[in-house]
Amino acid sequence: MRSHTDFYKQHALDWQPYLPTSAQPVVTVLQQVAAKQSIFFEILSVEENFVRQIREAEEMNYSVIIVLDPWILKLGKYKGHMLEYDLNRFTNSGVLVLWTMDDSETLEHENELQSEVRETLARNLSLETSLIRHSIRSFAELNTEATILINHLRSLLSK
Repeated sequence: MRSHTDFYKQHALDWQPYLPTSAQPVVTVLQQVAAKQSIFFEILSVEENFVRQIREAEEMNYSVIIVLDPWILKLGKYKGHMLEYDLNRFTNSGVLVLWTMDDSETLEHENELQSEVRETLARNLSLETSLIRHSIRSFAELNTEATILINHLRSLLSK
C-alpha cells in the first residue's frame, strides 16, 4: 500500500491527485467540465451496488464516468468492484485513470500500477474503445479527456 497520503483527505471529494503542482481537488475540475458541457453530475460511491447503479443509470440513459486512482486497485474491495465492472459491457460508462506523476512513490511503482489497471480493466481495454482513458497525467489532460469521454458517451446514448 502507499505510504505518501498527502493527496487524500477525509473524503473522496477532496482527492488532490496532482499535488504539489496543484492543490485543486479533482472534483472541482470535473464540475467545471460538466458546466461547460451543460450537464449535471452526481457523485456515486463505489459500494456493493456499484454495478447495479451503473446499470440503472444506463436504463435511464444517463452517463457514468468513473474517476480511478490506480492505487485504489491495491485495496481488494475496490479492485473487486472494478473487476465486476469490467465483466459488464456498458454503453453509458467510461473510466478516467489519473496518474500522479509528481509523486516519487507513483513513479517508483508505475509499472506495477499500470499492470494492475490492465489486469483489472482487461476486457474493456481489449475492445479498443475510447471509453477507458488511462493516461491522464495533469489537470489539463483531465479537462480534455473528460470532455472527449462525455461527448463519446453522449453519442453512444443518442443512438
